[in-house]
Amino acid sequence: MSRIATEEILRHRRREAPRHKQAFLEVDEYIYSGGLAGLLTVWGHWMCARLRKFDRPGYKVLDLGCGPGRHFRFIKEANFIGMDNMPEMLERARKAAEPYGERGKVLEGDIFENPLPDNSMDSIASLGVFEHLLSLEKALSETKRVLKPGGELILVQPCEGPLYRLGRKFTTQRYIEKKLGVNYQEYIETEHVNRCGEVLKRAKTVFKFDRIVGIPFWTPIISINAFMVVRYTKGE
Repeated sequence: MSRIATEEILRHRRREAPRHKQAFLEVDEYIYSGGLAGLLTVWGHWMCARLRKFDRPGYKVLDLGCGPGRHFRFIKEANFIGMDNMPEMLERARKAAEPYGERGKVLEGDIFENPLPDNSMDSIASLGVFEHLLSLEKALSETKRVLKPGGELILVQPCEGPLYRLGRKFTTQRYIEKKLGVNYQEYIETEHVNRCGEVLKRAKTVFKFDRIVGIPFWTPIISINAFMVVRYTKGE
């Protein structure tokens, strides 16, 4: 959890909601616009797809916190649902799902009160979402409820290690502060409230750990990687 107390985070998020929402959308666009940040992020999508064991016709995949649907193209054969709670993201995700016809759907939903039935998904992927959540326990509990016994959860988490923070300072932070006048460090403190190690540790208390891969250096050492990609499974 961030150094800032939970109640203060909530107050700050409400007070800065319009500016931070704009920053969130701008960051999403920026990191996919090319360069090293874009390459590493796409690499995370690719590795998530590589670890996925449920990508055949008839299987069901949930892209949890799908954003504008950038992960859809990495789901090759399974039916999928992209779920998000931001209208701006959902509008773009629906367009991204159109080429897949009946195989791809988009759903408005809250990660804390997932509208999907119990034991309904074979695979759940969540890329860059859990670091934002104030209640990891509730999110993990709902995710487990929706996942079928024997199903998988694949998390892609930003590392927040020294190298990651240094790279962000000279790329995303510089861009956002110049364009929006937002104090980016303050924004990160109230958005990335869960560090990578904490997310992975808490997930391991709910799911069975299966495999972890670091990006770009493969080894599971948070301090030298940009992202960690982790596969968990739900017990039978």
